[in-house]
Formats: sequence, structure tokens, C-alpha cells
Amino acid sequence: MRARGKVPLVERDPVNKGLTHESALAWARFMYDESYFNEQPAAVDYCGGLVSQLQKQETAWLTGSFHSRAMEDAIKRYSNE
Repeated sequence: MRARGKVPLVERDPVNKGLTHESALAWARFMYDESYFNEQPAAVDYCGGLVSQLQKQETAWLTGSFHSRAMEDAIKRYSNE
């Protein structure tokens, strides 16, 4: 079952093809919402940790790209990339 959240855009770093920070944070929030909606406590904990980590980096003005197998799997599942 799917939550009613809008699937985020996939934005990649042009050099190493990882997700941009903004895109990774949007996907982490989306994955958290989907996990919560589908009552998957382990995934909720994991995705909540990703959101927290990425929000801390955002407030520290860190740039770069983000690589996560779980996020790449979610992108394949929910988007047509």
C-alpha cells in the first residue's frame, strides 16, 4: 500500500552521480512517510535516522552527494528513472 505523498524528484551530482543533498533529504522524508504508512517499524527507524543525519548536514551547510543502496532501491521502486 502506498501513502499519498508525492514522489520526489531525483537530482544527481554531475560528477559522481550520487544524489544531491536536497534530493537525498526529500527521498529520506518520502521513505520515512511510506514506511510509517505501511507500519514497518524497522524501516521507520532507519529512514528517521537518515532524515536526522541529512538535516544536520543541511544546517552545517555541507555540500556534496549522498549514496545509499536503500535509497536507490526506493528510487527504482517509486520512479521511472
